[in-house]
Amino acid sequence: MKPTTVFLAVVGLLAVCATVSVVYSRSRIGEVLRSADQFAQLKTGDRILYLCRQCDSRREVTLASAADAAERFKEGAVIICPGCNDRMRLVIDPHTDSAQQPRVRFVNEKGGECMYVAKAPPGK
Repeated sequence: MKPTTVFLAVVGLLAVCATVSVVYSRSRIGEVLRSADQFAQLKTGDRILYLCRQCDSRREVTLASAADAAERFKEGAVIICPGCNDRMRLVIDPHTDSAQQPRVRFVNEKGGECMYVAKAPPGK
């Protein structure tokens, strides 16, 4: 075999493996919650995942009540990452366009978005 053929085969195999890895990891997360309406629809017993972008840690929480969800996801609520111990604050960005919902973000002290929340897929 020619070296270029072997090189292209290895690069192609790496690309396929990377794609399968990303698809598999995203299938384990579930729906990412980004708008205030999505957070308002959470119910008692729903499982949510806090996912840190800085240290790749994740924490699963089961909501005890609708009031628990409202308390966790109100503007200014603070969440501490279990991996890097960084303090994340919930910020709601209003949109000027009336068709779009306000976006919910979790930011660190520097204002960088470093955490996101997803609804855990059923059956785990």
